[in-house]
Amino acid sequence: MIKETGYGSIDVRELALSVLSEVFAGKEFSHRLIRGVLDKHDYLQSGEKAFLKRLTEGTLEQCIRLDYCIDRVSSLPVRKMKPFIRTLLRMSAYQILFMDGVPHHAVCNEAVKLAKKHSFGGLQGFVNGVLRQMVRRKEELLLPPRGATREETLSFTYAMPLWLVERFLDQYGEEETLRILEGLQQERGVTVRISPTLSGEEREVLKEQWKTQGIRLRPHPLLSYGGIVERLSAAPTGEIRYGGINPADMAGFAEGKVVVQDVSSMLVAEAAGILPGMKILDVCSAPGGKATHAAQLLKGSGLVVARDISEKKIALVRESGLRQGLSNLRAEVFDAACFDPSMEGWADVVICDLPCSGLGVIGKKKDIKFRIREEDIRSLEELQKKILRTVHRYVKPGGLLLYSTCTVNRTENQETVRWLMDSYGFRGEPVGKLLKEKLYLRKEEELPFLREASDKGKILEKWGLQLVPTASNDGFFIAVLRRPV
Repeated sequence: MIKETGYGSIDVRELALSVLSEVFAGKEFSHRLIRGVLDKHDYLQSGEKAFLKRLTEGTLEQCIRLDYCIDRVSSLPVRKMKPFIRTLLRMSAYQILFMDGVPHHAVCNEAVKLAKKHSFGGLQGFVNGVLRQMVRRKEELLLPPRGATREETLSFTYAMPLWLVERFLDQYGEEETLRILEGLQQERGVTVRISPTLSGEEREVLKEQWKTQGIRLRPHPLLSYGGIVERLSAAPTGEIRYGGINPADMAGFAEGKVVVQDVSSMLVAEAAGILPGMKILDVCSAPGGKATHAAQLLKGSGLVVARDISEKKIALVRESGLRQGLSNLRAEVFDAACFDPSMEGWADVVICDLPCSGLGVIGKKKDIKFRIREEDIRSLEELQKKILRTVHRYVKPGGLLLYSTCTVNRTENQETVRWLMDSYGFRGEPVGKLLKEKLYLRKEEELPFLREASDKGKILEKWGLQLVPTASNDGFFIAVLRRPV
């Protein structure tokens, strides 16, 4: 039973606290937990759902910055606090610093109540004291700490781990690093792929159905069948908002006419130059966006073999393929790091969207930035090479290997591809040129990629395309590599 009908009832704050506690404990990814809680508590009013979503996502987004601020007003460093108190203070600090519509006294009072309710009554005074200090020093706390280095200032301003800021600066220089950090903070809409097999008339019918649902699809600036889902708010201004839309509820989704997929991911199949009759192997395919896209581009011919390491992952691919009615898609469990002699030299195209750090999708999966560590990246680089040592053998002579990741880290992208080329004789194809005629572009330079900015920022190669994270697409890397004949 909700005790208050306005934003921020104690029960909604407690739900947010529960979600954040699980995320910070590493038990689950935030986007899954938030969706699960909203589905379970569907009885909440729309305002309360919006409050819950903003509070959880905002606390995760600004977590590193919040810790800086808490440390400046607390006698006990954040890292030494009990996990519950640390999460409670982060969540409360976010409301004080970033949610102007929430009364400060309500934040402090509800935080004290939650501390007492969860058997931390002895720390009520500490919690109250820290938050009251934060209210008094709010304007000062929103500024970078005095004496901060350039790296520390960027870490504070963009709530990004210091080591990651240093890595970006080393790899790209300051100008491109700022583009990355700003792009990761932009509000993201849900991007969908409209089946390219639909006729113009069928698309118009879908548009009318979406209109009755209060939804419209803004055409994506790169692909004609890509779109960004928007909902008209109830405000008299007709303001466009992204929140509160579940793509599974959209007309056409259940029939496979609409598939959730980022446009940067769609560019992989486009760059492969897929033609009817081809044989395609996707070695790490879940949840299936690239595999089903490739199957559609085959127009009912050829075959796409979609593989992943577990039955749980492959079940997602099968479900998507069945929903889209793709008879030329075969999904099967197989570890990409293990060699399959039956596939040697079989594929016209091998799609390798390999495990990566995910630094290009932090804007959507905000907990990545405090989960990922430098040693994790080194392990991922070794895993990528282990898989590539195996799967490059599946490409037929003269065929293509499509390497892609959703990161903006050079060592997982350009350096891994250079290693593959040097080790096995693959040669790079000019990705921008390959995509130019398929996109809404007059010239390659209109792609939202990072350009060469300095000696440290030479990241655009003839064989590789590093996409900038923006409001319209993820940070993403694509390389097209041809096996020698």
